[in-house]
Amino acid sequence: VVGIIQYRRGAIGESGEGSGIVMSADGIVITNYHVIENASRLEVVMYDGKKYDAAVVGRDARTDLAVIRIPAKGLKYAAFGNSDQCKVGEQVIAVGNPSGLQLAGSVTQGIISALNRNIDVGNGPMNLIQTDAAINPGNSGGALVNMYGQVIGINSAKIAQQGYEGLGFSIPVNAAKPVVDSLLQYGFVQGRVKFGLSCKVIDSVTAAAENLPAGIYVGYVEPGSSAEQNGVRADDIIVAVDGVKVPDTDAFITQRDRHKPGDPVTLTIYRRSLSKQMDIRITLQEDRGTSETSGGGDW
Repeated sequence: VVGIIQYRRGAIGESGEGSGIVMSADGIVITNYHVIENASRLEVVMYDGKKYDAAVVGRDARTDLAVIRIPAKGLKYAAFGNSDQCKVGEQVIAVGNPSGLQLAGSVTQGIISALNRNIDVGNGPMNLIQTDAAINPGNSGGALVNMYGQVIGINSAKIAQQGYEGLGFSIPVNAAKPVVDSLLQYGFVQGRVKFGLSCKVIDSVTAAAENLPAGIYVGYVEPGSSAEQNGVRADDIIVAVDGVKVPDTDAFITQRDRHKPGDPVTLTIYRRSLSKQMDIRITLQEDRGTSETSGGGDW
């Protein structure tokens, strides 16, 4: 487990620190997307204190995973286990750099508190391992390890910073592996789709208070996307996809993920400026994880 220091253009000094896991002798390192997000330069600090500049191989905001590479050979690398074999109550340890490199290589112990916790990490829900092993800011991208010394999860402190104790979450390695493999081969997760929209949910309470339909509020439309070309606008509210109501994130993502790139879909939209509903046909894009959006999750 290594340290990762992030620098951003225009900032004085480092702009963030996190953790990573060496997965191969030739310098491939796995970490969280949010550890490297918006970085102009990355530095990896090894367990022996040696430092390397790192290059991004691929990143995926949807699963909060990223792969970087350092120019090194003959590294010690992690052994990976089978997260599908994990049991509630099983002992685990978290390894990482809580609060940054000042506390590098910290080890905390706990148990697996729950499996398949459906947690929204920012761009949609994921099924995560819950543990009471302490996971703090700086632990992001570090390892959750079983008693055989095998990595069974990639820790994400992004969703453990709410002032709670004994509530940490880790991305199961069996879920991470196909993402990492695709990032290594293509630089993005091949075959996934997106609408080309940045959105957030209007829940039933907000909808009733504002006299709006429950659905998915469009905060941003990606320039050049099929959605933009066919007339979807920021401030629209998507109430159905192909006739299926989408009152929440899970419903919206379920409808999206039934398709492949290039498939046509019909969005039923309520346009607030006109106070009326309309159908707009768009073509789904391949999600290469390269768009810069604002105003909610990138969908």
